[in-house]
Amino acid sequence: MKDRSNRNHHILAYTGLLSLILSAGCAGPQVREPTVSRTNVERIQGRATSFSGFEVEAEVAIPPAAGSARVAKEATYEILVGDDLRPMANGSIPLTEDIPAEGGIVPLKASSEFTTEENLAEVLLNDAPISFIFRGSVILADGDAFEFSKAGHVRSPRVPGAEIWHVEASSQSGTISLIFFVRIRNENPFQLQFNHLNFALAIEGKTMVENGRAGSQTLIPASANAELRIEYELNEQNFPGVGDVIKAKRAMNYLIDGDIQLAVGHIPIEFDGTFNL
Repeated sequence: MKDRSNRNHHILAYTGLLSLILSAGCAGPQVREPTVSRTNVERIQGRATSFSGFEVEAEVAIPPAAGSARVAKEATYEILVGDDLRPMANGSIPLTEDIPAEGGIVPLKASSEFTTEENLAEVLLNDAPISFIFRGSVILADGDAFEFSKAGHVRSPRVPGAEIWHVEASSQSGTISLIFFVRIRNENPFQLQFNHLNFALAIEGKTMVENGRAGSQTLIPASANAELRIEYELNEQNFPGVGDVIKAKRAMNYLIDGDIQLAVGHIPIEFDGTFNL
């Protein structure tokens, strides 16, 4: 009777141990669910890249985490532009950024249009900065996501300016040689393609050139100037009485009007002034 009781006791012990093993095996390793958290954008900058587009650069902060370093796998983003928050761009950015356990910064870069061709003229006439919101998520390799949102501004593009900064006038053998030095200013953070200058030239109210053309195709670097020259010669055939002007050494009036031809359009110009021999 005693032996049977012992055997029953051992059977119950083995059965209990087997149940624990089976239940542990069924449960398996604990899987951590990914988390979604809000985070800060440490720095944001907008820079115009054309008359209608801009680029956003942002630094998204990833907070510290217990354990080892992590890896940023991807960022999704959306760019809203203007006071009415028009959605102008969205997408994803592949990442391979290592993030230390103590936290780090994930740099992001994205591009967007800030206007359409129909509204480009309105933008060019408005010197006010263009507002935008850059928002989205940085997703880590472990599935955790950090949502961000930050407002910024981009300087609106500037219409290129032009001026005649110098007129060189010299006389010899009954002729007056003229050189008009034209400067084109690009005040934008992106380069411009200059094609040529169309112009008409009048001296003392008399039209000397109707369909002139000056300059050749060139790139004007960001925040830089381009210079070209308009050359013309006055003589007795095209300007009777030029000899008297030379003798009197009197000032003469000029008018140059036309347009600057760029790859993206044209800019009307009108220059008037005087020159002396």
